Parts: sequence; C-alpha cells; structure tokens
Amino acid sequence: MTIAELISFPEIPPKVSINVALDLAKRFSTDNSPAFINGMLDGIYTELQTQNLIQKTGRGLIEK
Repeated sequence: MTIAELISFPEIPPKVSINVALDLAKRFSTDNSPAFINGMLDGIYTELQTQNLIQKTGRGLIEK
C-alpha cells in the first residue's frame, strides 16, 4: 500500500504514507516491526527516488 502511494499518488506526501504504515505496524504487529518496516520503506523510497519514479508535489516532502 505504501509503495503504491509513493508512486501513484503525488498529492500524498511520502512522510504521511510511511507514517501510516508505521502506525499500522505498531497496532497490529510486534514491538520490533515498526523499526524494521521503517528501514525497509526508507530503502525503497531512496531507490524509487534514484529511478525517478516518485513525482511528489506540495508540503511534507522528505528532504534528502
């Protein structure tokens, strides 16, 4: 879900997409899951950016 939002929904800031995934992990998984998921999504986000697959506009963008 988060990857689809990163690629296909330019109006949703990456921070929001990632935070929603982390909130879901906190609620429905183990205590270690949010850190693992955050690491995975950060790596995926970075890779998508290097491939120019993310075209975001507006507020809340992640500064790199």
